[in-house]
Amino acid sequence: MEEEKKHFNPFNFLKKEAPKQSAVVPTRIKPDGTKVIEEETPFGKTIYEIKPNGLLISMTYDKNDKLIIDYARRTNLEIGHTYDEFGKMIYEFNSYYDENNVLKRKTEMEYEYYDEGQKSKETILVTPGDRITEISFDKDGKQIEKVETRGSVKTWFDENDKPIKRQIDRGTGGIIEEDLS
Repeated sequence: MEEEKKHFNPFNFLKKEAPKQSAVVPTRIKPDGTKVIEEETPFGKTIYEIKPNGLLISMTYDKNDKLIIDYARRTNLEIGHTYDEFGKMIYEFNSYYDENNVLKRKTEMEYEYYDEGQKSKETILVTPGDRITEISFDKDGKQIEKVETRGSVKTWFDENDKPIKRQIDRGTGGIIEEDLS
């Protein structure tokens, strides 16, 4: 049985040490009222912007001033991205919360690239429901395989997103395969 891929959240490693200044004291305030807080981190520099409407934006740059992480949060929406050393997005997430700040839906996307820079694979995890979709691309960017996993059911799709094959793992009851084409 294929080992389940563990998805990682690169934002988890940003455990903050105590800041040198109070996080509520802005470094500067923009003319529109946006509070800007700048902080040196082990990775480089993080800039937080708190907009008058409550939107929080943060951007983390490496020691060479390349953007490596960006993040935004407003009442019920949270968005973040992580970039590799070439500026390619390697991780993205979108989280939606209800009026009680309870997570309703989260979509995480991981991207892999060929050495030449074209996207080779896209993995999408949607919770709740733990639906995992893996899409593989050839070096010309054409989709060559798409597989969606929902629990014990795997479905393969053609290039037009039409289901072509389904596999159901019934545990001790064996695996059932259906041709849907």
